[in-house]
Amino acid sequence: MKQSIFYLVLVFLFTNCKKEEGRFIAEKSIYKVTFNLNWNSTNFPLDYPVNAHFSKVIGWSHNSASTLFKEGTIASVGIKDMAERGSTNPLDVEIASKISNKEGHQLVVGGSLTGGSGSIVLDSVEVTKTFPLLSLVSMLAPSPDWYIGVLDVNLHENNEFLVEKTVDIIIYDAGTDSGVTFLSEDSISSPQQIIKTFIEAPLGNGIKLNKVIGTVTFVKQAEM
Repeated sequence: MKQSIFYLVLVFLFTNCKKEEGRFIAEKSIYKVTFNLNWNSTNFPLDYPVNAHFSKVIGWSHNSASTLFKEGTIASVGIKDMAERGSTNPLDVEIASKISNKEGHQLVVGGSLTGGSGSIVLDSVEVTKTFPLLSLVSMLAPSPDWYIGVLDVNLHENNEFLVEKTVDIIIYDAGTDSGVTFLSEDSISSPQQIIKTFIEAPLGNGIKLNKVIGTVTFVKQAEM
């Protein structure tokens, strides 16, 4: 009888140890990603456009070696077309090519928003231990070449996938159009400028934005 109890205790401890170990060996995780946007005429009154909206969200999961979207770099054709026209093509092709070259894991394309305030939800965004960072962007429209984004968001820390994380949305200038307000005529930047955070009028005062334009929340759904 004592021997049977001893074996049962061993089985219990072994099983629970395996479960405990399982929390640390997950190779990838699925996240629900929610853009909570608040671009309104109260917080951003200067020249606020009547047709304020956001284009489809596009991005990818990758690692720290990636320079795509980085401040201080020159925007690709795909970033230019996303920032100026809200197009996901050819940016989706550029990202897919990088993934094929083992520079990233998943191409992400999500919904748009027909107004300045509201939510965009992406249900199945995947990161891995090798590619734990997410970069997601959307055109702030109408505008010359301004877009919103969250870049290099790390969802794997201390050998675990995070349960939840919320970050502020940043506004970027793609450096491809020199227009100064939302409905400016096209004015190609020559030479093309580098990507940088945008804090100028009509959205800021040159030092900071009037308000944070929104947040993005990442909530873990499952890990494998």
